[in-house]
Amino acid sequence: MAASALIDTGAILAILDSRDPWHNLCKAVFRQLRMPLLTSEAVLNELFHFTNANRGAMEAAWKFVRSGAMVVGPIPDAELAQISLSSSVVLAVTFRCGTGRAHYAGALF
Repeated sequence: MAASALIDTGAILAILDSRDPWHNLCKAVFRQLRMPLLTSEAVLNELFHFTNANRGAMEAAWKFVRSGAMVVGPIPDAELAQISLSSSVVLAVTFRCGTGRAHYAGALF
């Protein structure tokens, strides 16, 4: 697997939105990671669901997706062992409120 870490929807939203309370943390961690990051089709689906109501946010999301900062790929069971928290970084937002805004962002090393 070429990706060095996983990225989840909440972290992407926080990186893209300077008003997000986790923006600075997620952006700082993002800058330290080796690109590309791995994500899934489910993350893209959620990303565009949350940005759908705002044209600027949707355009920023598309720009991020096309930037090469992440790759979309399956995460088969056979590869789960390679994505261990001891050897990879997981940049993710684990809790969300009803609006899709981040409640908690974590970078696990």
